[in-house]
Amino acid sequence: MNDSISMRIQYFLYVRTPVGPWYTRKQLRRAKLAFPEGHTILKTFDFRKFKITAIPICFDNYCYAIINLARNTCILVDVGDSEPVLEFLEREDILPNAILSTHKHW
Repeated sequence: MNDSISMRIQYFLYVRTPVGPWYTRKQLRRAKLAFPEGHTILKTFDFRKFKITAIPICFDNYCYAIINLARNTCILVDVGDSEPVLEFLEREDILPNAILSTHKHW
């Protein structure tokens, strides 16, 4: 992370005040208008009994669904916006077993 005082102040405001959730919601609304179908095509990778799908979120982010093909369940990683993820789960008829967040999401 940039160590400048300006960056420290911005990071503090984003993470520890209502500014972060407000800005995140604003960006999600803008992204949905700009990319109603997502910013890119869904990408899927097969790995033995699992399928990993990158679900586009906002302008340049992804949520990952690690799908157990035998059970038709998944683990979701970094759900930054629930709407595209819920649409994916419903379309694919998959039930989530767990959600892993590797960093802060509002």
